[in-house]
Amino acid sequence: MSRASMGLHDRFRTNARAAFATTVAICFLIPAAAAEEGGWRSASGDPLPDTEARKSADGFGGWLLVTSGKEWTQQRDTLQALALAYSRQAKSVMPGELISLPIFLLNPARDTRSGEADVACDVAFTRPDGTREEIYSFKCLNGPLPGGASVHDINTTIEFVGESDDPPGVWAVDAVINDRAGGTKLHLHTTFEVRGSN
Repeated sequence: MSRASMGLHDRFRTNARAAFATTVAICFLIPAAAAEEGGWRSASGDPLPDTEARKSADGFGGWLLVTSGKEWTQQRDTLQALALAYSRQAKSVMPGELISLPIFLLNPARDTRSGEADVACDVAFTRPDGTREEIYSFKCLNGPLPGGASVHDINTTIEFVGESDDPPGVWAVDAVINDRAGGTKLHLHTTFEVRGSN
């Protein structure tokens, strides 16, 4: 991994995901098996439209969220983690506060020879003045996938910690999700606001 993906910059951290413990009810997504029929779907089975932060193509999907805290990482089941992250979405961060930026993947392909996933991520943060703050490049999902599951969260948790010298305003997050085994690439985009201490 590059220096950036190892989280050596003070404002950004990437941490390997730990073991999960608690559970929550899933209320807005259908069971994983039904998701295999297409892109992201609601609990009633209706297709969810693509947005800047949630896209699907050729059966593969990506969803970039901005959430307060990191309680979603404590879920054992990925659909439950997605439900909690969705319910904890954040639009802004104050100095001293932490937000997480989870990425969830739908139906990543398996390599025809190894049977394993091979998904790479490039995640970039851009300041309000348009200058690039940090870029992460890393393997976000690789290796064997559990049977029967179509939704997966990436192997790395991306966090942003607000600092007093962060320029206030709207920060942009851009993620390129490359499903190398399936030959599909998705470009995701979201924003959050850094609020001043006053």
